[in-house]
Amino acid sequence: MELRDSYAVDYESERYRDWVRGGRPRALPGNDFWLLDDERVMFNVFDGSGRPSARQHSDDPSVVDLCVSAFEAVWSRGIDHDDYLVRES
Repeated sequence: MELRDSYAVDYESERYRDWVRGGRPRALPGNDFWLLDDERVMFNVFDGSGRPSARQHSDDPSVVDLCVSAFEAVWSRGIDHDDYLVRES
């Protein structure tokens, strides 16, 4: 297991292997984002210490399409909040 950007990645898990075998989106945006009505995107930009430093907005169709496809690809792989368990490393 590796800790990257505050997320634990278990490279031995079946979920990860499925992701690598073809369930990955074509790309993931580099920053946290909010998708607004499938027409606009707001990106949260953080500094090197993890503090919010800016918000950026885009209504560029290619940027919105990238975020829509990324969201759809990862949403089906998410874990419901009630089922989420924190594992000790």
